Order: sequence, then structure tokens, then C-alpha cells
Amino acid sequence: MTREELQKLFDLGVPLCSEVVEWASKQEDQSVEGLLAACKRRTWREFVARNSRSAVVLERLAEDKDWEVRFGVASNPNTPAAVLEGLSRDGDREVRGRVACNPNTSAVVLEVLAGDEDGWVRRGVTSNPKTPAVILEGLAKDEGEWVRRGVARNPKTPTVILEELARDESAEVRSGVARNPSAPTVILQELSGDESGWVREGVARNPNTPTVILEGLAKDESRWVRVGIARNPNTPTVILEGLAKDESRWVRVAVASNPNTPAAVLEGFVGDESLWVRVGLASNPSTPAAVLEVLAKDGNGWVQSGVASNPNTPAAVLERLA
Repeated sequence: MTREELQKLFDLGVPLCSEVVEWASKQEDQSVEGLLAACKRRTWREFVARNSRSAVVLERLAEDKDWEVRFGVASNPNTPAAVLEGLSRDGDREVRGRVACNPNTSAVVLEVLAGDEDGWVRRGVTSNPKTPAVILEGLAKDEGEWVRRGVARNPKTPTVILEELARDESAEVRSGVARNPSAPTVILQELSGDESGWVREGVARNPNTPTVILEGLAKDESRWVRVGIARNPNTPTVILEGLAKDESRWVRVAVASNPNTPAAVLEGFVGDESLWVRVGLASNPSTPAAVLEVLAKDGNGWVQSGVASNPNTPAAVLERLA
């Protein structure tokens, strides 16, 4: 589609699908993108704002009258630091919050936003991978529970701060530490015995939790903790084999969906009484072709849909499902 053809569609008022907008935003001819940026339909301007690589276009859209468009500019990883600095003073908290999350935002601006009156904005600063440790240290004492949880989840948060947050009165904050891939073993061990199941589940899901801790949590009274173990990509085979016999269907669903579950264990789920276990099995990319062939005859459409989308499904089976 040429620029002229696109202009005709605009003149006719024909609604354009997202594929056309995406095409236009990728053209080297910035006049095409500029045309989209100037159109009256907000959703088109918003799309360009989120996907443009043109500093000129982004600077223009940063002054758009609709906050959704400015939000798109603030979210764009290609937006220059200077444009983000201007948006950091935006009157809409949603826009400032996205500036706080953008990795292109300068440390100077992040420091200012860390003192924003709105907790949503301060929470955004905690999720930014470029936020300096000194700023995270200050936000670790924030009165907002979700702000402290953001610090607890940030992989760049220093260990000394994680140690403090691991003893936070809020279970939400402690669960953030439990999920942090940078949390040291000593902290994970402590949190594995936390009174809150939400915190223990965080430890169970953490990909860096040592096997010895996972073994203990595999017997946890909370099924959601056991689900976390079953979904953990580093859970040893022997633990997955035990959880495959769990009384909770949701634990079995997690095991059946885990790509690391051995084929022998997956085969045992073919006749599981739970529909969702069979759906998880049908969607698992590690499920053997022979098992998928059996599941293709399952009377449930959800199971058959999983088989149809599985990369291991034989062509002959796909033909029968078509």
C-alpha cells in the first residue's frame, strides 16, 4: 500500500485494521508515519505512539491531547530520554507511571519520580531495571505496600535491602522477596517456613530455589504451594513424579503442563478424570506423539484444541482433527 492509497482511505473514513497501521509505522518514509500520527482517530495515534522508532514523531505525539497517546509514547522503548523527561511532568499519573518504568528514563528523572505523590508512579520506579540502588533503598521504606513489594521484586535490589524486606509486616512484600531471582538461599530458606502460604508459594516458584527447599515444600499443606513446585522449571524429576499423584487436580494440571515432566509420567495422565489435566497434557510440547494420538479421540473440544496446536502432533492426526 502506497502513501497515496493510505491517504485515500483516510479521506474516505475507512477504518484501518491494526495490520495496516503496523505496516505504516515500519515504513522508512516518515511521512507515512507522520500521516498516521496526525489522523483524528485516537487509536491509530496511540498505536504509532507505542511502536514508532522516529524521535520526531514521538516528540510530536508526546504533546497529544489524549492521555492514552502520551501513555503510548511513555511506554515506547524507543522514546528519547529528553521526551521522557517532559512526560515525567505530565498531569496524568498513568503517563508518569509509564515514564517511571521506561528503561530510557534517566537516573535524574527517576530520582524525581521516586518522590512523586502518587504511589502508582513510585511503584513504576521500583520496576525499572535502571533504577539505582540508592533510590531503591529509599523506596524500601515507602509507606505504600505495593511500592515496597516492587523493591522486593527488583532483581537489582541489594541483598541487605532484601534481608530487611524479608521481615516486612506485609505478606505481599515478603512474597516479593520470595519471588526475587536474586534472593540468596539463606533468605529463601527462611521464607519457606513463612506463615503465609502466598510467601511460601513465591519460594516454590522461584527458579533459583535449591532442591532441598523444593523437596520440603512439595509436602506443603497448601495446594498452591505445591502447584508452584510443579510449575518450577528447575524442579527435579523425582519431585514431579510424586506430585503427579497429588490429590489436587490443579497440582496435577501443573505437572501435566510442565515441559520437564518425563514422558513416562505424562503417559499416566491420559486417562485422568480431570478435564483440565488432559487439556494441560494436550498442550505440553513434551507430550509424546503416541499420547497426543490418544488424546485426539477425547470427546472434549478443549483437549482436541490443545492437540491441534501441539508441535508434536503427527500430520495424520491433524488431518483427522481438521
